[in-house]
Amino acid sequence: MSTLLVGATAVFALGGGAFRVATAPDRIRDRHEVAKKVCLERGGQWAQVDQRTEGCRLPASSSAPLSF
Repeated sequence: MSTLLVGATAVFALGGGAFRVATAPDRIRDRHEVAKKVCLERGGQWAQVDQRTEGCRLPASSSAPLSF
């Protein structure tokens, strides 16, 4: 019985890991879109930092409240 439980746990863990890897690009894209939206709402400018990186440039006195 315990071997069956260990085997089932391993199968579920591998399945969960495969799911996380397969859906990673979607989660990354969603977080990126939220970050861009919040940046623009706070009065920032979304800018290309280098070829592979983008980021938010906020004005020096950015005390605008966050809203989600």
